[in-house]
Amino acid sequence: MTATQEDILGVKGIGKAKIAQILAAVEIVKRQLRQPLAKINVIENPHDLFEYLRVSMSNLSREEFRVLHLNRSKHLIGEEVLFRGTVDESSVYTREVIESALRKKASALIFAHNHPTGPAEASQEDVELTRSLVNACRAVDIPVLDHVIVGRGGFLSLQRECPEIFAGGT
Repeated sequence: MTATQEDILGVKGIGKAKIAQILAAVEIVKRQLRQPLAKINVIENPHDLFEYLRVSMSNLSREEFRVLHLNRSKHLIGEEVLFRGTVDESSVYTREVIESALRKKASALIFAHNHPTGPAEASQEDVELTRSLVNACRAVDIPVLDHVIVGRGGFLSLQRECPEIFAGGT
């Protein structure tokens, strides 16, 4: 799901036309998984959201931090990869998170990032970053509803693990 054109080009017997077909098929799968999120309340029905994030992020080779933009009905209206990092870290800047939310006219946000080489566990840095971002977003009246961490073999919802961080923000 995360193979690049260069990755596939290294496979014997696959030419540029076949590579284009493979990459198009991968994009179609990702869009098919994301499509229901625009029609459902992702907070009341989180399974589709978690499945989409698991499929689209669990095999990435580098850390990514994504912001999912929601409307008032908690339907997905946009998704943005704001930061890409290394195998084990990514810098996240509050200003850019706020700018992204305002630009998309989001009524609420969900954050997601992956742990490419490890399990879906929250580090102390993850918890502190989330707390800082939730407070900054709250200052501009945009609630953060969750921060999902995707790792090898699964995901973790910080809303479920540390609900006190999000208290008062829904």
